[in-house]
This record gives sequence, structure tokens and C-alpha cells, in this order.
Amino acid sequence: MRVGVAIPTYDLETGRPLPLRQVAEQAQRAEALGFHSAWVMDHLWLERDGVRVGAHEPNVTLGYIAALTSTITLGVLVLGNAFRPLSQLARETAALADALPGRFVLGLGCGSQPAEHRAFGLPFERRVGRLESTLRALPPLLRGERLDRRDDFIDLDDASILTTRPAPPIWVAGFGPRMLRITAAHADGWNSAWHGPDHSTFASQLAVVRRELAAAGRTEGAFEVTAGLAMLPLEGEALERAAARADGLRPRTAGPSWPSPARERMITGGPEQLAEAVRRYEAIGATHVILNLSPSPFGLLDPALPERAAAMLGHLA
Repeated sequence: MRVGVAIPTYDLETGRPLPLRQVAEQAQRAEALGFHSAWVMDHLWLERDGVRVGAHEPNVTLGYIAALTSTITLGVLVLGNAFRPLSQLARETAALADALPGRFVLGLGCGSQPAEHRAFGLPFERRVGRLESTLRALPPLLRGERLDRRDDFIDLDDASILTTRPAPPIWVAGFGPRMLRITAAHADGWNSAWHGPDHSTFASQLAVVRRELAAAGRTEGAFEVTAGLAMLPLEGEALERAAARADGLRPRTAGPSWPSPARERMITGGPEQLAEAVRRYEAIGATHVILNLSPSPFGLLDPALPERAAAMLGHLA
């Protein structure tokens, strides 16, 4: 079982991006603590109670972190497919594959926030079909092939990019039946997030993924199953204080991904309790879990929480 961590990229109180140096220091600390992977987010912004929340551009952020780490796998959970033309996405991916040989994962999603797309004139309609088009065209480009392809979303005429490293694995974040079918057919892995003590949704989604893998003639052994887990690695009075603060920060406009009440919807406890919760997801079929240590993914709640979460790693060995 591999365990990664979502690196905070913005301040939970103000919504402002954290400085890149601070983000990189957190990734360095995650590497030193023994986490297998570290992840940043991709949103132009999210709006909560009239305040726009966001972080610096994630691929630039990963390029910065790449030079300051040596073993930890890095990725974006996940890149918004409409935010970059296919040509730019392929070039950025090839550069990160070179900067992070063997330790970069390309995460992709179809986008979930219409307002940020609309603000920049980016297409939101037919976003699942658009992502499928990308997943058909991107792998051959990352292998250095020359490609002719035309569909409703792309027009490639002897297109290619110049690569220096093997293509990285592609993980897709998706939940609906069509997204799970596309993921099973075209991706190297799947991410579902953010889950807590109740693992029933993850289990039901994975059952669909397994059926779709079989229908596509693929084996699960070559496919990464990843679960994002919302976690507060605390107990006793420290947990009560953190949970109260997390609940108090919940915006009026927060969606269902904000786990409130935190004490019930986030995985909590000491190292052994946390490890047992991770083992339950492993028993269902997860091969890699990614810990979100904040009520809002990638928001900075407490810089000491990664060290507390890492205390469980020894119980998973």
C-alpha cells in the first residue's frame, strides 16, 4: 500500500495562494517523512461566500518542486482538461516526465466548476466527451508518435511533440458511469475522492470500474486504484479543537466535498486507528491512498498534521 499526501497550496483562512517556496518545503517534508507521493491542485479559482480561493499554476509548481526533491512521486490531483490545449498539455507533461523520471503521474479530470470555465471562455459543455478525446490522442503524442486525428474537439495533422523520457502514467478522477467507463478503457489508474470513515461509495464505484476493466479486456493488476481520504490525524482534545475550527471555517456556499461535521466525516484518531482505516480501503481494492489533511482539499489547516499522519506509516509496513 502506497500512501501520498495532498500538499496545501492555499491558505484556508484567506483563500490566497501559498508561496511556491512554502509549497515546496511541504513536499520536501513529505518526502522526508516517508510518504510515497505528494499532490497539488488545479483550479483557476473556487468561489466561496464571494471570496475566490486558488493556488499557483500546478505544473509550474511541480517543476519548482522537482528540483528540490529526489524520490517522492509528484502529481496534480487533477489537471482540468479544458484549461490547456492538447499541444500545451502534451509539452508540459513531457517536460515534467523529464524533470521527474519515473516519479511523475499525470492526473486528468473533466472539470467540475462551470463558473471558472465561463470566466475565461473555456468550454464546459460536453466535457466528458472532450476528456475522452484527450485520452485517445495524448498517449501516442507522449510516446513521440506522429498523429493524424480529427473529432469534435481536436484536429491533428501529422502532429507530434519531441520527448526525452517515457510517457508517465495517466490517472483519471471520475465518478459517474460514463467517466468510469472512459477511465477503465483509456487510463492507467483511477482516483476517487474525498472519502472518510464510510467507504461504501468508494466500494460501489470500484465495482463499476472492475466491470468496465473486464469489458475493455484489461486486468486490474496493471491498473492503479487510488482513493483520496479526508483525515484529521488527531485524538482527544486536540481533535475536538481542530474539528471545531474546521466546522467553523465552512463557507455557507461550501459543496458536499466539505466534510462537515469533521468529527464524523473525516478519518480521525491515533496512528493505529488511522492505519486500520487505510487498511479497510486496501481490503476493498485501493493500491494507493492520498491523504487530505484539511476540511477543504489542498487548504492549509495545520502544518503539523503531515507529521502526525506519517506516524501511521510504520503500522502499514
